[in-house]
Amino acid sequence: MKNCTFFLISLLMLLLFSCRDRESLPVVPEISFKSYSKVTNAAGKDSLIRISFNYLDGDGDLGLSARDTFPPFHYTATNKFYYNIFIDYLEKKGGIFVPVTVPFTNDTIRFLYRMDVITPTGKNKAIKGDITMDIDLSPYPVKPDTIQFKVQIADRQLHLSNNTESPQINMNY
Repeated sequence: MKNCTFFLISLLMLLLFSCRDRESLPVVPEISFKSYSKVTNAAGKDSLIRISFNYLDGDGDLGLSARDTFPPFHYTATNKFYYNIFIDYLEKKGGIFVPVTVPFTNDTIRFLYRMDVITPTGKNKAIKGDITMDIDLSPYPVKPDTIQFKVQIADRQLHLSNNTESPQINMNY
């Protein structure tokens, strides 16, 4: 009788804990800023920023493969979704952050990337993790003292995540 009671309690506990719902995540990607670090060149000047941000996506449809070149992922100057990571380069002017512009053109500097497919295999496609990007600032003629990055990602259903911003970064060029 004692063994039977123990067996029934064990079976009940097993059923109770195995029937828990999986974590429910939104299908629109969400991101949050994690960290940054600066890399200096041989002269001791800041030349590269490494930024990291966290992501989560309920259906795991993040990333593009090399074959994703047909609409809506085809390349044209006006098609935002050829890329899936968008990083705006901002500078502090008059106490607020504004897009960095290239002299004589008024073009803003935006870093665009294609992230490879990271969809997990299996039945549960929900995914979360972090992404680290290296941003080389050395080729740009504009050298603001204080910068910030604003990041957004898109999934394969063209859902745009929220924007996340780095803290203010003081530069030494």
